[in-house]
Amino acid sequence: MGFANRRAHYLICLLFFFLSPVSHGGVVLSPSYTGLGIEADLSGLQWHTLPETEGYSRQEMELMLGDALSPFFGWRYANSSEVSALLFSLVGDAFGARGTEAVDAIFWFFDNFGLTDAQRANWEGGNSVTLLPYYGSEFECGSFVSAPYCSLVVWANPQYLDHNSFTGIQAPNLLSADLRYGHLLVMDAASIPSPETLFLMIVPLIGLLGTNRSK
Repeated sequence: MGFANRRAHYLICLLFFFLSPVSHGGVVLSPSYTGLGIEADLSGLQWHTLPETEGYSRQEMELMLGDALSPFFGWRYANSSEVSALLFSLVGDAFGARGTEAVDAIFWFFDNFGLTDAQRANWEGGNSVTLLPYYGSEFECGSFVSAPYCSLVVWANPQYLDHNSFTGIQAPNLLSADLRYGHLLVMDAASIPSPETLFLMIVPLIGLLGTNRSK
């Protein structure tokens, strides 16, 4: 391989390095307001949308968070303080409360964190939707071996909006660690390159590749 070809190869590798940690999922950013004008407290972090994180067990997700080739590399689980701050900003002290504020919070959560196609079809068909994403580190929500993980519960039924709830609880038992609930992942706001930053990184690389080929 000639010097020019090697340089082109290195540039392609660098390009892959810059792009590979960036998740293809959506991101929830501050400021974000509910339909009642309440600002959600996202602790200055970027939060990953949920549909892309579903279908993986807790153990599978933890492996992917440390895998440089995974779309979730660089993300981490939101801790209990961050999730509590989010819940408190939306529904105050009444975690699990039912009524106008809970419904407002649920609608905001659906709109921002997203629903899978199946969940959206259920919702639009007048059926209930339950989200149970994991968050927190092991035993952060308690010291019980039977319930080592935290889980956020968002339950809503479009036919009975006055009975909906939005709360944070422990996962019900150890077996739930193998279920595909979805995961609340966060990243520091400065960790993911913005589209403008990526553009500024990519254009010089493309220019160098073009220079090498012209030679």
